[in-house]
Amino acid sequence: MAQIDKDKLLYIISLKSNEFKIGKTGKALEERKNADDYRDTYNNIISLYETTSKDLASWLEAYYIDSYYGKPNCANEKNGYESINDEMADTGTYTVYVVWR
Repeated sequence: MAQIDKDKLLYIISLKSNEFKIGKTGKALEERKNADDYRDTYNNIISLYETTSKDLASWLEAYYIDSYYGKPNCANEKNGYESINDEMADTGTYTVYVVWR
């Protein structure tokens, strides 16, 4: 099976989903998806990028958010710059992800 370009996949999600949101986490993706703020809203989650660098995860999340911020179905409430210092669990592995419905 061919590897899917994550940027293209995010673009398709942005076009076809009712609503999507880009985020970052130090938790496992299923744990993040099942957290109180997502469990009743989003039924899909995928990793866009995984890293051991908290800073890199923050900058990549900011890049992706700024690429889609302001689109009608993008649910991110803050732009990328405003999201850079948002807290993440300190686990040593960090994931930039997209959730959608």
